[in-house]
Amino acid sequence: MKPGSLASDKITHQRGETVLDEVQEIIHLPKFNAEAAHYQEDPESIELGENVVNQLREYVTLIATMYRDNPFHNFEHAR
Repeated sequence: MKPGSLASDKITHQRGETVLDEVQEIIHLPKFNAEAAHYQEDPESIELGENVVNQLREYVTLIATMYRDNPFHNFEHAR
């Protein structure tokens, strides 16, 4: 086997048994606050202006054009 080939490389983990054992949360979310949620505006009641909707549609369209034709990593899979 040639050095650097997948078959010759040994993967070692210093901490956990698997890579997933080493995953850590990087976004710390606050605990649910029922009192604060009571005062939250209903998202269904929010109306966006036509200009905002058009800008959002253009942005999503631009992002969609960046996806490559790959059966798994494509725009349809991201929705």
